[in-house]
This record gives sequence, C-alpha cells and structure tokens, in this order.
Amino acid sequence: MYKQYLRTKEVELKRIQEKQRDLEAVLKKEEEHIQGLLDLSKDSFVQGQSELVFVYFNDKPNKAAFYANPLSELTQKALTRRTTLGIPLNDQDAPVEQSFIQNLQNLGFTITDSSKWLNGVALTVNQAQVNLIKAQPFVQSVESFAKNSSLVLKTQNVNKWESFDLAQKNLTVFDYGSGSEQIDQINLRPLHLAGFTGTGVTIAVIDTGFPTVDTGSAFSRLWTNNRIKGGFDFVTKTTNIYDTTLNGHGTVVLGAIGGYIQNTFVGSAPDADFYLYRSENATVEVPQEELYWIEAAEEADRKGVDVITTSLGYNIFDDPKYNYTYA
Repeated sequence: MYKQYLRTKEVELKRIQEKQRDLEAVLKKEEEHIQGLLDLSKDSFVQGQSELVFVYFNDKPNKAAFYANPLSELTQKALTRRTTLGIPLNDQDAPVEQSFIQNLQNLGFTITDSSKWLNGVALTVNQAQVNLIKAQPFVQSVESFAKNSSLVLKTQNVNKWESFDLAQKNLTVFDYGSGSEQIDQINLRPLHLAGFTGTGVTIAVIDTGFPTVDTGSAFSRLWTNNRIKGGFDFVTKTTNIYDTTLNGHGTVVLGAIGGYIQNTFVGSAPDADFYLYRSENATVEVPQEELYWIEAAEEADRKGVDVITTSLGYNIFDDPKYNYTYA
C-alpha cells in the first residue's frame, strides 16, 4: 500500500513539474514578445521613416470628477465667462486621462504635448510603432500631421454689452499721436470716448515671443496697472517669453493693442488685461507648432480670456510631407 501511494505521488509530482515547465515556456514567450514590443517602441527609427502623429483617446474616465468640480480645470473667471456667454461645460473641458499618457510613456514614448479639446497627445513614431499604439485599448485612432485636420469650436453670438448704460460711463480722451491712423481706420474714437478702452476684458496674445515687453516704455503703463496677468512659452515649456533673442512680432502686436506712451501713442485697448503666450518658433516651420498653438488656446480658455489674438497660420513646412493644400 505504501509503495502504491508513493508511485501515485510520484506521478502527480511529475504532472505538476510538466505543467510548470509548460507554464514557464509560455511565460518566456510572452516575456520575449513584450520585450520586443518595448524595444520597438523605444527606437523610433527601427523601421521606416518617422512622422509626427496625433493619438486620439477614446474616452475621458475622469470627466465625472471634472463636472463635480470644474474649478479643478477652469478658473472662476473662465466659468463666469461661460455663464455670461451661454456656453455650457462639455467633455472637451475635462482634462486628458493621465493614466493613458502614463501607459504610453511606459511603452517608451516621450510625450511633451497634449490637448484636452482633441483628447489626445502628439508623438513622433514610425509605422510599426503606430500599430503598437493602435493596439492599446484606450486609443481611438492615430492620425498623421501630414494629413489635413481641423479644430472646430462652435460659439454662440451673444452681445455681452447689450445692457450696458453708456450714460454711466466717463468720457475717455486720448492724444493718440502716431497711433491715430490705426485708431481711425477701425473707428475706435467713439468707443474710447464712451469708455470702452478694454477695462474688464482679458486678451490672450499667441505669437512668436515678447522681447522687451518687460522693459519697454510703451508697456510700463500695463505693468503699473497690473495688466500683464501671466504668460508661457509653449515651445520651450518655460516662462522666458521676454527673451531678447526671440522674434519680436508678438511685441508689436501687444503694442498695437495695449501700448501707451502719453501724447505719443495709444493702442486700441490700453486698459485690457493680457496673457502672453509663445507658440511660434520663427526659425523653423514644423507641425509641432500647431500643437503649441492648441495648448496656448486651451490655457487661454482655462484662464477665462475674452479674446484671443493670433497672427499665425500654417500651410507650408520645412518638411514638405506635412504641407497643406491651403491654410
């Protein structure tokens, strides 16, 4: 009986060992497969030419938390602006799901730019890596920047000044100096006289950079009255928007709007508040700049700005494969 018992246990042990070997073989194959995918994702030049693509996610699992606490993503000024203009909150306002971004980073991808409005991130990848990304359960689609794409935002036309009482406004008289031509070109004198000089309006300037804005005399009135509310460089991901090596087009635009030198020059809205964002790298033409612009516009919306001014457009790039038929 004892020998028979031992033989039975030996048979069972042998079966267990065989199953263990089979399991180890399966695990080894899976490990090799996963490692192969990781190695592939870390080398953007393994197969074929790399391209800038946008990865669209299929959901925002965190949107319920956003609706419960919209101040987690938008400022109170932004929420007030939405109420004033009759713009309801929607899923586009919710942030991009960070776990999706982390999963892509775990696969070896570097992510620097994302968009909550588009619900996704930008990556530079090759075709094999595109296939890997598409296989992720949270990915809806992958589109190359070489194809035309658009961001369509519907707005409701509402006259926010409809109930404004002009009789209660104090007359504002400026000596426009060299600014007279632009003021008269769009007939701003009557508005300024009625007191509409930008007070209470927040403007985001998205441009190439703002060198000397922090030191120039034309902007001292803005600084004195705390009209410069903030800024960011979405190209370098820093706050160095006043760097004197940057292209000065943004400085010119801000000057035309908010510049003021007594008896010499007055801009179109010298009493407005401003956020200054750099999204354009004037030394190159690359599709990443479109992402920088989207990020700047999203940040402006988050801050609750009333107006975005941007003298930028894209249709021809340094790499012609990204060119558009029209801008």
